[in-house]
Amino acid sequence: AAEAAARLAVEELFDSVTQETHEETNVPRAALLPPRCIGCMAAADEHGCVGKPDLLFVTRTTLDAAAVRAAYEQGAAEGWES
Repeated sequence: AAEAAARLAVEELFDSVTQETHEETNVPRAALLPPRCIGCMAAADEHGCVGKPDLLFVTRTTLDAAAVRAAYEQGAAEGWES
């Protein structure tokens, strides 16, 4: 049961990365390949205090650069974040 719950949590995490990528770029989810976790980090502020950790992902697409640009220019729901 714990293994199944862990698997569902991982699936939800990676699905949310794909959804956020879509919302920030307007690239269709179907054109996004599964994200890959490439690391984690916690940036320090101006006082040297470490902030909350972030997971870093890379996501590839089947679209070329011109198609990505066109999708973004059509209006990404959260384009201001990217």
